[in-house]
Amino acid sequence: MKDFDRQRMETQRTARRPASQSLRFMANYKLPHKRSRWLALLVFAGTALLTASAQETPRLAVNAGYSYLRFDSTTLGFADRTGLNGASGGVTFNLTPNFGLAAEVGGHYGPHLHVGEWLIGPRISVHKFGGDLFGHILFGQAQTRVDTGTPVTDSGRAFAAGGGIDFPIGSRFAVRVIQVDYLTTHSFDQNQGNLRISAGLVYRWGVVGKHKKAENPPAP
Repeated sequence: MKDFDRQRMETQRTARRPASQSLRFMANYKLPHKRSRWLALLVFAGTALLTASAQETPRLAVNAGYSYLRFDSTTLGFADRTGLNGASGGVTFNLTPNFGLAAEVGGHYGPHLHVGEWLIGPRISVHKFGGDLFGHILFGQAQTRVDTGTPVTDSGRAFAAGGGIDFPIGSRFAVRVIQVDYLTTHSFDQNQGNLRISAGLVYRWGVVGKHKKAENPPAP
């Protein structure tokens, strides 16, 4: 009986706890795991990006960042495809709010392979989901270097089709969350079908279709 009475008194004291104590408890509460804190941070950052405004198309956009290439090295005698890490960059000149010309360069490296490409072609874009969705088809050249003892290099045509999405983080900058391209190259008399994934930052200049309002002439 004594234990029962003691538990009942403790329950009553808890029920009478001042609201200020409850608020202090909530303010000092910490997520139990580091993963949970990181998840909350990512959700907050994602919400901020998705609510950003993307109603204006820049006249010129320059991007640079990390790039991963899943290269079809089986066509060159390798046992499997090869994952190559590297970097890519590009420039887009927008002629209208939804159409422009894009040029890209990239380099990807591995223990026995080096692949570089330079491409140019049309790009279309639309403002959706708080960001800028874009798609393009690009044409150009690619160079493949194979080093398994004696380095050999060959160049050939290249073609890329893909797209991605940019989220603005201010009037000048945007984050390229992802860009995915199916990149075909031709080297050593063989065609390679490759997957390229990239992300990075974008710097933007000017605005398409934005003109200064004409000033009214002074009254006579």
